[in-house]
Amino acid sequence: MVSWKSADASMSEIVWDDYIAAQVDAIDTVRAALDVPAVHTIGYCVAGTTLAATLAMLSARGEAEKVKSVTFFTAQVDFEHAGDLKMFVDDSYLALLQQLSAPGFLDGRYMAATFNSLRGRDLIWNYVVSNYLLGNDYPPFDLLYWNGDTTNLPAKWHRQYLVELYRDNRLVIPNSLSAMGTPIDLKKIETPAFIQAGREDHIAPLASVWRLMDHLSGPKTFLLAGSGHIAGVVNPPAAGKYQYWTGDSKAATLDEFVAGAEETKGSWWPHWIDWISQQDSAKTTVKGARIPGNGLKKGDRGCARPLCQTTVISSEYPVFGARRKNFCAVHKNSLEIAAPLLYCALQHRGVHRWLPRWIVPKRLSKPRRWKPPRSRWQLPPLRLKLPPRPQ
Repeated sequence: MVSWKSADASMSEIVWDDYIAAQVDAIDTVRAALDVPAVHTIGYCVAGTTLAATLAMLSARGEAEKVKSVTFFTAQVDFEHAGDLKMFVDDSYLALLQQLSAPGFLDGRYMAATFNSLRGRDLIWNYVVSNYLLGNDYPPFDLLYWNGDTTNLPAKWHRQYLVELYRDNRLVIPNSLSAMGTPIDLKKIETPAFIQAGREDHIAPLASVWRLMDHLSGPKTFLLAGSGHIAGVVNPPAAGKYQYWTGDSKAATLDEFVAGAEETKGSWWPHWIDWISQQDSAKTTVKGARIPGNGLKKGDRGCARPLCQTTVISSEYPVFGARRKNFCAVHKNSLEIAAPLLYCALQHRGVHRWLPRWIVPKRLSKPRRWKPPRSRWQLPPLRLKLPPRPQ
């Protein structure tokens, strides 16, 4: 598995070609390590977009046989129907990003806030009402913790991605872009492809992911999974959650596919395993698999939320008038940002005077002009020079 490295100032000059070269290197490394002629590849979201460019480049160089099959998880190559994220690629937003990325990278927390704002009712206000106003505890949710581990983005690559793909949609124009000196034409990809999309995905919308079916030349299989961008993919069979739809992958349109699709309850993983087995039935017994850590390291303390066994960052203020507690990064982040913002909004309207004492944290009930505590989870103050408003 190849994962993103969280960018720092040393990666300020990293561009898309560097990530494509890294994917080629990973493919060659696995082939050499296992002494096999080809590998099966999977690309998730942006990595899937990059993988499509990598395959197009390999095909143009006559090296397509290095990849036996490709699976795309919620990946886009045609950004015409990319959804609400296209609102963030105009000139004013790009100028704002340039200021935010001045150190050479974009802080991943800005991206997380952007994605959350696309579904504010579910991803922001749901927790404000349930956890802050009503005092309910966070339900155990492993995906929420995993999603809270944000990744910084290299500034140059991020701007290139937004401008050339999201705004100008050049990836689907044959030979409009090049990778490592080779023109990219997605129509040259003849590798068998499995394309998965999420029905409620707000980051890579279903209609946008479907466009992969129009731009690849090899055999293609499309699967529609229940839920969204993360839960729709990370859905092990043991959980018994959600459902998926299969249908005619030769359908001319998405509507035609949906109209004839058949629903199956549970995880789509077994269906994918059947597909990958048809591409290559050979199996290798796993030896020496890594066992994930069994709890906290020596000297660490657990999060105050039940079942959350993570390293602690001490909270800066008592919650709901209770004794001082310790919370992990995900839950501390919610308490530091959501709660003060809501209280300050109520204070501005004078409503805070009527709030019951159990709702208002002790530290918030004393000073009139409250400032959130500094921590490594708090975003730095913005000093922006916005372009003049057009007349």
